[in-house]
Amino acid sequence: MTRAAFALLALAAVAHAQEAPPDADRVPRDLLAVEHAARAEGRPAPLKVIARRATAVRRAPAVDAPVRRAVGPMEFFFVLPAPGGATRLTDAAGARWYRVATREVVPQGEQFGWLPADDCVEWWHREAVGLLPRAGGRQRARFYADPTRWQDGFTRWPDPPEHDEAALGLEPARLGRAGFVMPVLEAREGVTLDLDGSVHDLYRVAFIAAPAGAPAPPPREALREALGDFLVDVVFVVDVSGSMRPYIDAVRQAIARVTDDLRGRHGDLRGRFRFGLVTFRGPGEADVVCRLEEGRDHGRFLARVGALEDGGGVDHGEDVLSGIKLALTGVDWCDLGFKQVVLVGDEAAFDQDNHPERNGSGMSIPELLALAQPVQGAVRPLDALRVCRVITTVEVQREVNGPRLDALRTRQFSQLAGLGEGVPFPGEALRFAPGEVQGMRDALVADLGRRIEGARAVVGLVEGEALPHGRVDDDPRFAGVPAPFRELIELLRPDDAAAEGLPPVPVRDAWLSSFDAFGAATVTERFLVSRARLRRLQQVADLVAHELEQPGVNPGVLVQMLQQRLAAMSIDHDLAPTTPLSVVLEIVGGLPIRTPLMTLTPEQVAAMSPADRARVTDKLARMARLFGEQLAEPALWFKLDPTDEARDALAFVAIDDVR
Repeated sequence: MTRAAFALLALAAVAHAQEAPPDADRVPRDLLAVEHAARAEGRPAPLKVIARRATAVRRAPAVDAPVRRAVGPMEFFFVLPAPGGATRLTDAAGARWYRVATREVVPQGEQFGWLPADDCVEWWHREAVGLLPRAGGRQRARFYADPTRWQDGFTRWPDPPEHDEAALGLEPARLGRAGFVMPVLEAREGVTLDLDGSVHDLYRVAFIAAPAGAPAPPPREALREALGDFLVDVVFVVDVSGSMRPYIDAVRQAIARVTDDLRGRHGDLRGRFRFGLVTFRGPGEADVVCRLEEGRDHGRFLARVGALEDGGGVDHGEDVLSGIKLALTGVDWCDLGFKQVVLVGDEAAFDQDNHPERNGSGMSIPELLALAQPVQGAVRPLDALRVCRVITTVEVQREVNGPRLDALRTRQFSQLAGLGEGVPFPGEALRFAPGEVQGMRDALVADLGRRIEGARAVVGLVEGEALPHGRVDDDPRFAGVPAPFRELIELLRPDDAAAEGLPPVPVRDAWLSSFDAFGAATVTERFLVSRARLRRLQQVADLVAHELEQPGVNPGVLVQMLQQRLAAMSIDHDLAPTTPLSVVLEIVGGLPIRTPLMTLTPEQVAAMSPADRARVTDKLARMARLFGEQLAEPALWFKLDPTDEARDALAFVAIDDVR
């Protein structure tokens, strides 16, 4: 993935407002009222900001305040009123700051931190544009400083875009996995091109104004701010039924050897490694034996392992999945770091294929994997690092309960390691025969040793060591570094221009046409919406469509039903039989659904013939289906803060089909 593509996946557009932003720091009274009303109704704040360059969110509006999080170009935040109602606060040195949050809906008084105003671009609405695929043969989109330069550039339409001297820049040659979505700062519809009389829509967008391979800021400061306090958390999940004594001893010996290594050769890393322990046997017997903060004291952790008592168990398997679930949900994982679960066992798990009534977790293996790595929509590697736990399984391949259950055990342990399941960051599935206790111990030592070397490599970068000349993935020092860490480091790599001390090119704004010089469409409109709001919109469209299918539609009853639904959504808004359906839908979802059928009022719909009303009903039903498809598309949704609720996930949705 290119740096530009990565950054643009992490961007978003801005909330809806009624007029352009003012020059003064204080919001005009009407816009401030809009924001207060929006927050009362659970709608996004009108103002958002996007980072122009690498910067940081700080805990207070001061350049020397502690850093809360490093920020890259094109990341965005919601702006909350500063004390006194201003959108920006000016400190004693004259620097201006935004009070920002990472969620659309923020409880009064809560905030995320402060961003320097000089590092940001303001957005006052929700619209964005996404570049269409070039499979149809369109040209690479060109960016211009103003509409006049666009007119000049398109007069040389036979020339390839690369030769357009009037253009500020071009879209990337390859869009990559992330695509290319840009916030719209201003739009002009129906602009005529003097050359041939063709009509274009022009969009002023925020974009990274760098040519391919442009420099990024040196990574040292960003790594220090982002990764300086990272930890390595390893939680062992061990079957302590009667058959496991030799293997518990092997785990104990492996940890003892690793902690000796940390104490000796890597003493400065000792405090970064924490060990936890969860045990399981039969149903209802999973237990947290050692939490991670307690396991920062490696001697205490070893004492906990040494005190384990093996015994018990049940026929036909063990409650493995309850042990995994407890490790994922009942242990004090660090906020940022290498996070690994190591499962050690010799029997099949109770699941849907093996006595499901004994599965105390109530979860399937795919559900546990999603719990271990809820990274869908975590648009930056740093977000993935905060939520990602990798599972490594150590299977003792004893002949326990017959060939079927023994084969099931091997398949389950492989699945839990994330192999073959499409898991973003799979672990390893280690297998050992009953007599290979020493081999199992050595494999655990080697696996944890890779974590030590990886931690050593990351600490070296934080402390100023040079990045490897080749790809991080190809450097053996980083073999034990989780994939999101490696991706983050790769994205922060400076190129030759940066090494020569040239300043990074910041995010800037420019004009983009809806068509290329040959008349092929370049962009599609998209709108920022939260999962919760789109679900509400789907429900209301479904509800209205169902009501309109009934004979003898009463507009008063329809409005009363809508009013009750808005009240259930905590949205306070007056509706009347003369309120257009498009207004209702925009109140609920915040999306501009301008199709002529949706401008009809309940009174007008009620007076229509059954055939005409069926057209409205069909449009609403297709709208609800489209939104349902978008809600079910996991790749569409992302969260600015991985700790937010799932309903706070955001997406850029295209609504061309329902407008």
